[in-house]
Amino acid sequence: MSTFLWRTTGLFMLAVLMSLGPTSLAQTKPGLGTASKSPADKAIDGAFSKLRTMRRPADGVALLTTLLEDKTFSAVQRQKVARELEVWQKREADKLVRSGTSWITAEEKTRREKEADLLIEKAFLLIDTKDYRSAREALEKASRTDDAGLRADFLLGLLNTPILANSPETAEKHFRKVLTRSPNHIPTLNNLALCCVRQKEFSKAYECWRQLGEVAPNTPELSHNLGRLLDESGKGLINLGNSEKKRFQDLYLDIATGENAPDRYKQGGWRYMHLTLPKEEADRTPVRDASSLILAASGTGFAILPGVVLTNRHVVNDAHSIRVDVETASGWTSLEAKVKAVSDTLDLAIVECPKLVSPAVQVSTGAQRRGSEVMILGYPKPGALGRTLKTTRGSITALPSSDYDGMLLFDATANPGNSGGPIVDQNGNVIAVLTVGFDLKGQLTGGVTMSDALKFIQFHYGDYRPKQGGKKLEWPDVDELIAKSTVMVGVYQQVVKLGAGTGGAAGQATKSSGSYIEDNACSFCGGSQMVTCSAKGCSRGGMSVTETVQAGTNPVTGQALFKSVTRKVSCGTCGGTGKIDCPRCH
Repeated sequence: MSTFLWRTTGLFMLAVLMSLGPTSLAQTKPGLGTASKSPADKAIDGAFSKLRTMRRPADGVALLTTLLEDKTFSAVQRQKVARELEVWQKREADKLVRSGTSWITAEEKTRREKEADLLIEKAFLLIDTKDYRSAREALEKASRTDDAGLRADFLLGLLNTPILANSPETAEKHFRKVLTRSPNHIPTLNNLALCCVRQKEFSKAYECWRQLGEVAPNTPELSHNLGRLLDESGKGLINLGNSEKKRFQDLYLDIATGENAPDRYKQGGWRYMHLTLPKEEADRTPVRDASSLILAASGTGFAILPGVVLTNRHVVNDAHSIRVDVETASGWTSLEAKVKAVSDTLDLAIVECPKLVSPAVQVSTGAQRRGSEVMILGYPKPGALGRTLKTTRGSITALPSSDYDGMLLFDATANPGNSGGPIVDQNGNVIAVLTVGFDLKGQLTGGVTMSDALKFIQFHYGDYRPKQGGKKLEWPDVDELIAKSTVMVGVYQQVVKLGAGTGGAAGQATKSSGSYIEDNACSFCGGSQMVTCSAKGCSRGGMSVTETVQAGTNPVTGQALFKSVTRKVSCGTCGGTGKIDCPRCH
C-alpha cells in the first residue's frame, strides 16, 4: 500500500483499519487500572479513529459496512457501528465533503479554499516586503478559513525556525497542526524534528525522524540532519545521553546508504525542507520554483502489456511525476512513466512506461473458491524492510459481495507499499489487485478482482486479451514467474518554495537549495548567539553578596555589634543580563 497517504477514493480507504503506518507521534496511554479491551472493541475504536481523517462519506460508509461483516460482534457493538454508519450515510446522501473537522457542501468548500488562496498569496507579498507581522496575521486567518490546507501552517512553522524568527516552540505548534491534516507529510516531519532538536527535546526529534525513515527513507535531508546531530554531539555542541545517542546512531546507519552516504552532512548546516502539497492543493498554488521533486510515496504494480502497468488509484493520486523502478540482478533501473488513466469507481490506475520490458502477467477472470491459497507480491515498507520484492501467502476468506464493493478478501499479510500489487493463484494467474487491508481479530486483505479490472483495462486498450496459465505450480515457481512482471511505482511531488527569504535569525546565514533551506545557526546557542552566563553564583544576571555590617553598639561594654547581610548585585560577567556571548560563534 502507499507509504505516504492512503487517499480517500473508493473502498481502498478500508486500509486505514490496519495499523500499517508509522507509529503516531502522539499516543494516549491507558490509565492505570483500566480493563483491557477485546480485539473487537479495539478494531471498532481504531476504525472510529481513522474515520476522523476520511475526506469522503462514501469511504466511511464502505469502511463501516465492511466492519459490520464481523459475525463475532456483540449486539451492543453492532449497534454502535450501525449508528455511526447512519451518520455517514446521511453525509453521503447530503453530498457533504470534509473540511478539517467539519462537513460542508462542495460549494462552501470551494469558497473557503478560494478565500484562503487569496490570503496566502497576500502573505507571500508581505513576506517579500518583510512585513512579517501582517504576513503572520494573513496566514493565521487562512489556516482558520481552510482548516484542511497545509500551506498556511507550514509557512508559519518555517517562518518561526532560525531561518527567521527563531521561535522553535511556535514553529513546533504549526508543524504539528500540519501533521494533524497530513500525518506522514515528509517536509513537516523533518522540520518538526529540527524544532525539537533546538528545544533539546531529543526523544520527540527521534520519533519524527524515525517516522520519516519509514515513510521516505531515501530523503537526503534526513540522513544529512541525523549525521549532523551525531557529529555535533561528538563535538560537545549537543548533549545527547548514551541511550539517545545509540538510537540516533542506529537510525542513521539504517538509512545512510548510497546517495545518503555518511559524511555528506559535513558539507553544510541543518536542512529545513520546502513544502510539498497534495495535488489538489498544489494545483491551486502558484509555483515559484518548480525545479525540484521529492519521492513522496511508493507502491507496487505489475505489467499487463508491454510498457503498461496496473496499480492502485490511491498510489498515484497525488503524483506530479511517476517513475517505475525495476529490480534486476545487477541492481535497480528507474524509468520515466505517466498516468494513463484512473478509474472513477475502482481503486485502479494504468501507468504507461514506454521503456519497460517486463513481461505481461497471466490473468484469471474466473470465479474463485473460498479457502483457495493465494500469494501476494510487492514492495512493503521499503524503508524498514528494504527494497527487495517480498511475498506472503494466505487463503481466500470471502468471495466478492456488494457488502464490500465486489472485492475478494484474503488473510494474507499486507503492509504499506504493497498497494497495487498482484494477488496470484497457484497456477501463476493474477486474480486480483491488492487494494486494502484492515485489522479485525486477524488480518484481512482485499483486492479488486481481475474480472472487474478487465473492463477498465479494455476500455483503454480494446484489444487487450490476457493469457491464462492452466498448470498448477509450486509456490516458489509462482514467485519466480510473477516477480519478473512486478515493479515498484514511485510517486514524486513538486517542491513549492514559499519565499521565506534568506536572512536568518540574529544574522545567521541561510541559503536555499533545491528542496531545502540551509540553516547554519550555531547548535550550542540555538542561533541566538547568546548562552546562559556561566559565572559562579550568577542566577539570571544577579549574584548574592554577603557583607558584615555594624548593627549597633553593646550598651554595657560599648563594643560595636555586627551582623551578616546578603544583598543582590548585578553579575560583573554578564552585566546583569544573565546571558553572555556564545563562545562557539564569537
